[in-house]
Amino acid sequence: MITHLHYLAAGRNASKGVKYAIDTTIMVVSFAVSALIVPRSLWAGQSVLAIIPYVPILIAFRFICYYALRHHVAIWRYSSLVDLTKLIESALISSVLFLFAALFVFPVTIPPLVILLDFMLFLFLAGGARLTIRRIFEVYLETPAEDRDVRNVLIYGGGRAGELLLRNIKSTKHSGVNVVGLVDDDPFKRGRRIHNVPVIGSGTDISRLVSEFDVNEIYFAIASLSGAQTRRLLKLIEDQASDRVRVKIMPGLNDLVGGRVTVSQLRSIEIKDLLRRMPVELDNTPVLRMIRGRRILIAGAGGSIGSELCRQVAQLKPAELIVLDQSEYSLYQITEQLHETYPGVNIHPVVLDACREDQVRAVFREHHPEHVFHTAAYKHVPLMEMNPVSAVYNNVMSTIVLSRVSKRFRVDRFVLISTDKAVQPTNVMGATKRMCELVALNESNGGTKFMAVRFGNVLDSSGSVIPKFKKQISRGGPITVTHPEITRYFMLIPEAVELVLQAGAIGESGSIYVLNMGDPIRIRDLAEYMIKLSGLTPDEDIRIEYSGLRPGEKMHETLYFEGEECNTSIPDLMILRTTSMPDNGFTSRAEQFAAECLHMTREEIRAGLLEFVPEYNPQGARAEVAAPAHAASETNGGP
Repeated sequence: MITHLHYLAAGRNASKGVKYAIDTTIMVVSFAVSALIVPRSLWAGQSVLAIIPYVPILIAFRFICYYALRHHVAIWRYSSLVDLTKLIESALISSVLFLFAALFVFPVTIPPLVILLDFMLFLFLAGGARLTIRRIFEVYLETPAEDRDVRNVLIYGGGRAGELLLRNIKSTKHSGVNVVGLVDDDPFKRGRRIHNVPVIGSGTDISRLVSEFDVNEIYFAIASLSGAQTRRLLKLIEDQASDRVRVKIMPGLNDLVGGRVTVSQLRSIEIKDLLRRMPVELDNTPVLRMIRGRRILIAGAGGSIGSELCRQVAQLKPAELIVLDQSEYSLYQITEQLHETYPGVNIHPVVLDACREDQVRAVFREHHPEHVFHTAAYKHVPLMEMNPVSAVYNNVMSTIVLSRVSKRFRVDRFVLISTDKAVQPTNVMGATKRMCELVALNESNGGTKFMAVRFGNVLDSSGSVIPKFKKQISRGGPITVTHPEITRYFMLIPEAVELVLQAGAIGESGSIYVLNMGDPIRIRDLAEYMIKLSGLTPDEDIRIEYSGLRPGEKMHETLYFEGEECNTSIPDLMILRTTSMPDNGFTSRAEQFAAECLHMTREEIRAGLLEFVPEYNPQGARAEVAAPAHAASETNGGP
């Protein structure tokens, strides 16, 4: 029987013809019954049999509406409120069309009451058929498969996401999952049932529930869960259940709504789940207006931010996407990826040094970009402390060249990607990025709109702490952290780039925008999270050792000075009140310094940086802490 039902309503091989036959039968039966129960007085002396030739017209109207609303592709086994809504819409539209034809076109009299009764009876029978099929599958599959691998599971979340996840589990034959109950912190839901599964407690009851029901796994099913909330729930479970359960998280809610999720797609929690911000609904209209059909140039396209910027811009269908990078291999990688993923986008890869003005002019002369995103920079703090010449020349000179050429070729918008290390910098890299911000502000008096976007660390960027921790864990440790109390801001790369595009679209010339990075994270906590997510125990399986602050590093970063920030119309995006602007000769003096630094000593470069960035304090990092808590390794580790 179930095999036949699978053929009838479930899988890819389900016969649409059989489903159409069932619906057609229901249409005929509902119309015939409606015609027979209507009083004879309403027929104006006509025989009921006179309407038989018009039944195919009603059926045609029904199926035309099916196709128009794409109700014909629905899988009955997964019928939901969305499918029933589409059924009601298609039935209503087809009945109205048939009523209009009966009143003004057909030569016979069809009482409107017949069409009204037919509409209601059809919905009752057709909807009932779909729900019956779904219920049969749920009842049959409700009992877990009889094997030793059945896992007792708690679902954390009794809302829409929990319902969708539970429904997908129940509709998966022999999933090996036995959902013993749901957990929700809303007391109103306690004791209620979802798909016949009870809500049996709150987050504080997990220890009891794990023991009582022999729970093996807990699935998070809460839509729009932020990183901070995920960390809180994980800590709640860890404190109560320790190592007795595994915690998994569902994919995006959109996948569940689309019915594309299977039990096997549930995954373990990853570090990105612990750091992501609360999802917000952003109006993409300004970004779409800025990108679609326009010529976009991205400098530093092969880097972590630049490559994600390329992907998000390509998705919005620009007229041309000019991607620049000094690294041949990085540029090759992102170009191949863009060609494969967005074959319709006109992509122009250019290998060049953005400090070479003659090369940059040639690119602008050929492609005439309308918007420029400048992400190219040397960003590794300790490495740039050892190589200040490269930091100054590359970061400052590339910004001056790109901004000057952008003005000459009348680029509409120039967006500079900056960093939290530009605020009260204690290192060469941060000082150079502050100089770049000031160059952008200094150039904002012409037709081109210049702006900077400042944010902290992004997850999994090249040279960041996350990939390093992963390697150290895979080797069995130890994980090296510079100091037990050092903190950093983190954001996922796609989230940061999304906000960069929003800032570029609405940005005012001469402004610095800052992303709301949430609360800073202790790097020690980050290391412990990564060890635990690997199924190991900190300081037992993997040791954490402290190596001391590296040259130029701060204990804590800041994105702006207190009171300097203002909210914008975009969530998580702030604009800074700029209290001081560079003088008109700032850019020319900065260019001269960048050119002369090629022949300077490190001490001379640091002294020169102080003239351009008075708040630069190369002794600041050392002043924050006299010595690490304890130094156990010479290995450079984390920020």
